[in-house]
Amino acid sequence: MATSGRRFAKENTVKVKNVDVKKVFMIDFIEAVERCIGEGLCFACVPRPLISSIEITVNNVENAMKLCDEGLAINDEHYSVELCFSQYTVVSFFNLPSHVDDEVITNKLEHYEIEIVEKVVRHYYKQRPDVADGTRHVKCKFPPNFHSLPYVLPFDTPDGPQNFKVLHNNQTKVCFKCLSPDHEKKECPKIQCRKCKTYGHMAFNCNIEKCEKCDKYINQCKCEQYYDTNEEIDYFEDPKTDKPSKNKTHAKRDLSLSTDITHDDKKQRKDINEEDSSPTETARHDPHSFLNDFSVIENPEDRPSIADHIEIPQEAPDSDTQVRDAKNTKDNLNVKLTVTRGKDGKIKRTVIPTGKSSPNKLNVFNSRKDIPVESTPLPKINTPKK
Repeated sequence: MATSGRRFAKENTVKVKNVDVKKVFMIDFIEAVERCIGEGLCFACVPRPLISSIEITVNNVENAMKLCDEGLAINDEHYSVELCFSQYTVVSFFNLPSHVDDEVITNKLEHYEIEIVEKVVRHYYKQRPDVADGTRHVKCKFPPNFHSLPYVLPFDTPDGPQNFKVLHNNQTKVCFKCLSPDHEKKECPKIQCRKCKTYGHMAFNCNIEKCEKCDKYINQCKCEQYYDTNEEIDYFEDPKTDKPSKNKTHAKRDLSLSTDITHDDKKQRKDINEEDSSPTETARHDPHSFLNDFSVIENPEDRPSIADHIEIPQEAPDSDTQVRDAKNTKDNLNVKLTVTRGKDGKIKRTVIPTGKSSPNKLNVFNSRKDIPVESTPLPKINTPKK
């Protein structure tokens, strides 16, 4: 007899319990099965000596159910038969609050397309059969290609959503998100990362880098719309530390505020600025002080004294001719003031001390000549005579 095309399904397998496999013959059980359902419909007969049972596989589920209903008669002995793998599954929920309705449980199972066979059953304490202990079970039938329920399921409580333990026969570890046995929740393709907003991983496993310009993740960055990233430079300034970095990166030039000025216009402006600039001018601009208006004196002996710090009021010249022809003059502090005009047309003044300052020429506020020589006599006081 040809055996090709046979399907050895677990739904078509039955079990004969409490059998001493050392005292019986397997051929007797095979003949008893064929007498019940037909010749050639017994596909397998496997002894299980450790659990004292025999597993028999037939062609379909209907014949398996027929064996369970009628049983087997061998040598004037009757053997009970039951399905090895039941098509029904009993799902149990533990520590579930008593105020949660049974409809909530059935609706949650029907969400996974599970068929409810019987009503939800509550468990009670053995000592107090009228008090529930929080455990419930329901008999149901899983759809095809449905492997298992997760070990916990969420339910709404007065304290908010909470997870409760779920157990059933032949339960395996599956993804909490999509119930797939091939991966865990942290690698589920349907889960979204809270950082980069992409699917396939969780936030603690996110490896996507951030943009150096806008500090956003690369998949959310829009800098290419406003910056030119084609130019490569060796060094760039870090905006956070204001220090040059040694790593080579792409320079990001801002194009959002671009104008109509071309490269030739910029070059022409640069050449004009170089021609107008004086060789004596420096690129550094110090804060304004009284030394900015004077030239630097290299000789230490010619350094100005403290009197030079006093602002000397200068009368405005009547015309440029008087400034150009101005020569050495002296003020009441014995300093020499030299006025010249540079190539750039700016007036420069140089103060050079010629000697010690003349305190006699200064009207000191606390001068001793203002103090009276003769003291004023005190008034007389008339005392009464005794």
